[in-house]
Amino acid sequence: MQRQSSLSTRIWQLTWPAIVSNISIPLLGLADAAILGHLDSARYLAAVTLGGAVLSFVYWGFNFLRMGTTGLVAREVGAGRRDDALAVLARSLIVALGLAVLVMLSRPLWLGFGLGLMGASGTGLELAQSYSTIRTLSAPAALATYAVLGWFIGSGTTRWPMVILVLTNGFNVLLDYLFILQFGWGSDGAAWATVIAEYSGCALALAAVASVSNSSLTDKIRQALSSRTGYRALLIANQHLLVRTMTLLFHRASCGSGAAQALLPRSVADRPVVYGYRRAVQPCLRRIWRVYFFLPDHAARGAGTARALPALGGASSTAGRAQLFA
Repeated sequence: MQRQSSLSTRIWQLTWPAIVSNISIPLLGLADAAILGHLDSARYLAAVTLGGAVLSFVYWGFNFLRMGTTGLVAREVGAGRRDDALAVLARSLIVALGLAVLVMLSRPLWLGFGLGLMGASGTGLELAQSYSTIRTLSAPAALATYAVLGWFIGSGTTRWPMVILVLTNGFNVLLDYLFILQFGWGSDGAAWATVIAEYSGCALALAAVASVSNSSLTDKIRQALSSRTGYRALLIANQHLLVRTMTLLFHRASCGSGAAQALLPRSVADRPVVYGYRRAVQPCLRRIWRVYFFLPDHAARGAGTARALPALGGASSTAGRAQLFA
């Protein structure tokens, strides 16, 4: 009984920071909607929603970087090999940067295809393309942060991810206000706010790793660049997670196609403000709600247990304490 109580306490300690950090994600989307809603045209909000939906699909497709890193790091930590756990992060960062370059180079292909499926056209299409093009510049920071968050979770620490996400999203909101309302940059301002916030969050994440690690992450990255050792386990873990993530994403996209079609920017072109709000802004808000609250696995992560259990399970298996979950 005491063992079960101790396990429940440990799970809650890992879970509550994940709940707090996940709350900040939809709040960021709602803040964007509130700020863009003050502009004289609803097309800016529609553009951000369309571009954000496509980018969410692409970026969440690489969420396996976090999950795969979490499992491998948890195994090393459970076995008492924290130095090797940092080496896992170094390899994950290299893979993340490689994938980010691929995302940036292939942007014309997936962006045109995605916006075409969403039914964007006219001025709305141009704004959505501009927004998404700017946002793609943050791909290295976004994917690298996935790897760092996975390392922290696998190490049994979810408070640092909470701090990183909450501060990043809060900084994003402040930049949104500055760039959109003060500078008048419209949807492009929202994009630049996100790019700057994501690079700032990535810098904070890497600084946090340096503050809690006994070894140098830079040295581990140099070693990982000069050696192929360890990549096999990382790639094997990630390939299965990639298939799982993409399957869920395509299922979610098919379920949400009706809402996506409701976001046609042309519905507000040359129409009165009130009518435009009813036909475009309200569907945009519904789409933001759906994207940020109901992406695959988000409900489980919102509960926090999906972050706590991999860390505990991986550490217990390699430490010979699998009976912990009996």
